[in-house]
Amino acid sequence: MTEDIKETSMNKIRYAVIGIKGVGKYHIHFAKIFNELELVAIVDNDSDYLERKSKELGVLGFTNYQDLLNTDIIDAVSIATPHHLHHPMGMDFIKNGIHVLIEKPLAIRLSEAEEMVNMAKEKKIKICVAHQYRTHRSSVALKEIIDMGEIGKIMRILWTWTQYRSNAYYSKNHWRAKWKHSGGGLLMNQASHDIDLIQWLFGDPMEVTALAGNQIHDNELDDIACVNILFKNGAFGNFQFSINQPGIYNTRQVVGDKGMIVFNEVKSLVDDQDDPIQLGKFEDSVIRLSKKLEDHHYQPAVKWEKINLPRKNDDTFIKTLARRFDNVILRRITRYKWSLQETNWLKRGKPIGHYALFHSFIDAIKNDKQPIISGESSLKTIELINAIIMSAILHKSVTFPLDNDEFDEMFDNLCRGNTKIFKGPFV
Repeated sequence: MTEDIKETSMNKIRYAVIGIKGVGKYHIHFAKIFNELELVAIVDNDSDYLERKSKELGVLGFTNYQDLLNTDIIDAVSIATPHHLHHPMGMDFIKNGIHVLIEKPLAIRLSEAEEMVNMAKEKKIKICVAHQYRTHRSSVALKEIIDMGEIGKIMRILWTWTQYRSNAYYSKNHWRAKWKHSGGGLLMNQASHDIDLIQWLFGDPMEVTALAGNQIHDNELDDIACVNILFKNGAFGNFQFSINQPGIYNTRQVVGDKGMIVFNEVKSLVDDQDDPIQLGKFEDSVIRLSKKLEDHHYQPAVKWEKINLPRKNDDTFIKTLARRFDNVILRRITRYKWSLQETNWLKRGKPIGHYALFHSFIDAIKNDKQPIISGESSLKTIELINAIIMSAILHKSVTFPLDNDEFDEMFDNLCRGNTKIFKGPFV
């Protein structure tokens, strides 16, 4: 830690947000409600919008993040820009001793992500990555059930993630439609949160075999993928991802030797929801049953119970209304000097979502800890995404650790148009 940051740890952390139109507006929101932070600057290439927003917030505005770096007025920053800018921007801030909270993905390529993490270690800088799905109550419950050994050794996983995106999703933000800017379509963008959960929940993969293609969209990227993963712990997993399905009906099954966890209809696909979870316990380990049962048609019994998630007491109607009044009216009238959300009544319980990320990021900076989702833990997510893409493009199984040189060569060919993903016959 630099002397400047040590001094700041006793006071407020000077903060900036890079990219303020999309998800960056949420970063501005949290930078204003945490007492430990002082929002001092925002950055965006839309000069007119930037001018209006900087006046509204009472902070400095920059159209070039390098100009912000040259002022030496910040200790930490949020990066909420298109994917291809995460690595160069992240490296510049890290090199200058500035802590980074970065929207997913950490970087497009594992080689770039590793460079960022290694530089952060050298500079003693904290990186927090916005894979906030790890904080959702259903994710935490699933992790606890697995880690406590309730279903024994994981043997099989069936997992789907589907939503719908039209071509307008890409035409509105053109950078999303190119390999060189986005790093991928469905896999690098929407499904990256679930892929992060998969490696976090089930451990290191050993081998991946994938199919991916573009069925209905007018761009060069993937909009569907079917992925088989063999994990180092011996578990077999099948994962399906798509942005071509209205209805958003998804399921999960996690089966161990002692029982299984079933989500008949997953609701926590974007934000934290009350997911119905069923836990089924076998009468004995299937490993022992396989050895001792003599009746070759016998089907072991399964005892089912419902898992109730902790109640979201923080989101009652009155509190939701109060927070909305606070965000939309009160804080703007008082130029963000007053906030009801600083009162004990409106303070949240166990942090969830971006609130949890900021809470953890601040704690990591002030107390020299690792954030809840550190840059280092996110390396495995980027590696798995890269491996899935490489398997689908090269039509082969990919083993771990990933060969960075092979991936980078393949990805460069994708960006140049020398290699293309399978295009479906539906358009």
